[in-house]
Amino acid sequence: MKGTRAPMRLPQGPNRRWSLDFVHDRMVNGRALRLLTVHDDYTRECLWIEADTSLSGPRVARVLDEQRA
Repeated sequence: MKGTRAPMRLPQGPNRRWSLDFVHDRMVNGRALRLLTVHDDYTRECLWIEADTSLSGPRVARVLDEQRA
């Protein structure tokens, strides 16, 4: 049985809800470029961008832990 869809409520203040997005691209030399962006849904501010050629699960967890502190 499926539930009813409802719009997600807007957060009532900053740091109540964040959104994460992974962006992938390639450099001119063909190497992969990966970016993790963390946005505050209330202020729409980009809180953090982590960029590298690879982003592992433990590294993503570390980035999120640093943001909470």
